[in-house]
Amino acid sequence: MKKIALYTLLFITAGFVSCKGKEWDTEQELKELTFSWLYFVEDVMSYSVDLDDTLTYKNDKIHIIAKSRLTDSLFVEFKYDVNEPTSDSLSVTSTMTQIGDSIIVRTDGYRYSKNFWVHLFTVDAGIINYEGKFHVDFYEIGKTTPWAWTEVSYHKDNKKYSLYKNGIADKVVIGWY
Repeated sequence: MKKIALYTLLFITAGFVSCKGKEWDTEQELKELTFSWLYFVEDVMSYSVDLDDTLTYKNDKIHIIAKSRLTDSLFVEFKYDVNEPTSDSLSVTSTMTQIGDSIIVRTDGYRYSKNFWVHLFTVDAGIINYEGKFHVDFYEIGKTTPWAWTEVSYHKDNKKYSLYKNGIADKVVIGWY
């Protein structure tokens, strides 16, 4: 009888320990972390060239009017690599391809911290003409299966008149595996 009671106690204790949530396991924290990483999409997106944009610079002696022209295509690639022994590590690559007034933004990479690992990436072919999704998978350290995820949808802001910063991030969905 003592063995049964001992095994029952061990089983209950193990159940409580395994049911304990992660220290960062709140919807608000996951949402805040995800929005902080939208930088990897939006920074690259801001390099798109507005085909109708005019730059005017004027002072007492110089008057410059420059009209941007994109005759072929534009490709911008950013590699964010941080490997500090005393802080988090980060390795993310973001690209923006523009052909005429169409743009495609792709992001893929990882962040490693003391509490968790994440995989950051754009879904499917990327964010095309400001429409698409940015996804984050959260992993426990040393595990290969994610335990939580977030996804942010982008849509085009039709109220703006230029290509610059025309995408709006909204509709955050949070889930657990």
